[in-house]
Amino acid sequence: MNRVCNYKLRITVMVAVATVAVCSFAVAKDKKSKVQSTVADELKFKQNDEKGNDLKALKTELLISKNDEKALQQLKKLMAKYKGTALEPSLHFRLAELYMRRAKTATFFEVHREDNQIIRFSPLATKSSNSRHWVTKAVDTYDEIQRKFVHFRDMDLVLFNNAFSRQILGQEKLAITLYKQVIENFSESPMVPDCHLAIG
Repeated sequence: MNRVCNYKLRITVMVAVATVAVCSFAVAKDKKSKVQSTVADELKFKQNDEKGNDLKALKTELLISKNDEKALQQLKKLMAKYKGTALEPSLHFRLAELYMRRAKTATFFEVHREDNQIIRFSPLATKSSNSRHWVTKAVDTYDEIQRKFVHFRDMDLVLFNNAFSRQILGQEKLAITLYKQVIENFSESPMVPDCHLAIG
């Protein structure tokens, strides 16, 4: 149960970092324009304002992406520093999570590749985004954890996330094999019901 709590905590921290970045953007904008409004008002989608809402979503994704890039650089430094220590598998796991986060941002840009407003605002990100590239990097990292750190305490989560990532890549047979490994080797894992559901 503690592992799932830790996993959820990591997700919560990632969301919190993104929220802080978005809030910082909103506060800076308020100061420049001298408009008195709350952060919530700045971020709130407006009904019947599809273009404005898309632009807000784009700005949010760009800020999150910038923070993710900084986190990625810092994480790679930590991986070099703690190579060969007990922290190494956890750092690899965090790296795979960041790759999946980058894949989510890339998907946003892929979906909006035909949107002229978003292309004008961020042409490079919109044209060059490749979610499959980031998911593949995550899969490679999960595979490395499975090979190098067979006794990693969160191996059930590694297998589950690897399976989920492979489903995104269309590798259904490999995904099912990984889900079955969780069911067979980690019968007490809280991920088991989700594995059954995914296989079903």
